[in-house]
Formats: sequence, C-alpha cells, structure tokens
Amino acid sequence: TLWKYLNLFLVLFISGLWHGANWNFLIWGALHGMYNIFGQWSKSAQDKLYAFLGISRFPQWNHFPQKVIVFILVLFAWAFFRGNYLYFYMSIDMAKKMLFLDGLPTSVNLDSEILLNQPLSEYFLALASIVSLEFIHFLQSKGSLREQIFSQSTPIRWLIYLLGVMAICIFGVYDKPVQFIYFQF
Repeated sequence: TLWKYLNLFLVLFISGLWHGANWNFLIWGALHGMYNIFGQWSKSAQDKLYAFLGISRFPQWNHFPQKVIVFILVLFAWAFFRGNYLYFYMSIDMAKKMLFLDGLPTSVNLDSEILLNQPLSEYFLALASIVSLEFIHFLQSKGSLREQIFSQSTPIRWLIYLLGVMAICIFGVYDKPVQFIYFQF
C-alpha cells in the first residue's frame, strides 16, 4: 500500500504542475494528494467513528460529514490555487488566517473580510442556487429527471422549460467577457 499512496500523491502533485509551473500549484496538488492519502488511510477509523456516533444507521446521512470536510479542505487548497506567483506569500498569509495561526480575530469588518466586497444579494443568489441544485439532486434520486418532466402535463412541462430559459436569460453574463482561467499560462 505504500506504493499506492506514493503513486496517488505523485499523480496529484503532478496535476498541480499541469495547472501551472508555480509553487502555489505544486502546493495545491500536494495538498490534494495528502487529503486523498489520509482519507484512504483513515477509512476504517472513519467507519468506526460513524458507527460509534450512530451516523451509519442513517445511510442518507452517512456521507454528509465527509462532504463537509472535503468542502472545507478544498476551500483551503483554493487559497493556493487562485493566487499567482507574486501573491504566493499572500496565499500563505490567507492560509494562516484560515487556520487562525495569527490568533482569533478581535473584530470583523463585515464588508471586506466576510463578504469579500460582494453585495449581500450575491450571497442570497448563491444560496438559492445551492438549494435549487440540491432540490434537483433530490428529484434525480427518485428516478430519471427527464422521465419525471416528460410525465408531467404539457402546460407543466412548458412552464419548466420557460423557467429554465428565463433563468439562463436572467443569470447569464452578457456584458463583459470573462477570460478562460487557463489562458493565463
């Protein structure tokens, strides 16, 4: 299993190089490699913990703690992924703040530190989008989404189609082109 872990780490470390030849991408790949190794190495301990806590009795919630932990770890790794070489030390500083290595914050500037200079409406839109996608995921767990839509009456089907087109028109970005992230390399 040592070779399996070494190969897993190397593949993800090299995938960091694929994204770009900077230290931040190497750290990003190394973090994901370590995450995967630790996840596989600790699988039996995770199962025992879930059994002890009673989580394993509820299959629909069995993977929820894993999803939350993966989300947090990926957010942490993004601190390195999105920074460029000039901001490498800023990425390190951001990681320190995320881990509270500089101490707990004594005050919070809501506009800049939490909202990241985004209007509050953007966060409500993001939350509504997440809830909508989770609802669609729930519907997909009940069977084919296509079959569920086709089983509806014609007016309901057209209402679903119209809502989809309206969502694209309302939430689409048309005023400014966004450069594809990999064009910067």
